Amino acid sequence: MTWQPIETAPINTSVLILTKNGIFQAHAREYSGLWWFANDPRDGGVLSVDDDPTHWMPIPNPPKGE
Repeated sequence: MTWQPIETAPINTSVLILTKNGIFQAHAREYSGLWWFANDPRDGGVLSVDDDPTHWMPIPNPPKGE
């Protein structure tokens, strides 16, 4: 998996996004424009990520146990 331009990100699907403030698991919704929503561990709440995400990638599968 590689980072892809944010313009190609799917809508209403959880993905990883890259922003100037870090990497977040997030999803986009269209509501008077495009908004990204992420669970920000810094404050424990859900917020809109308005710091201009630049790239996205699918959420990787967790490692498999042996």
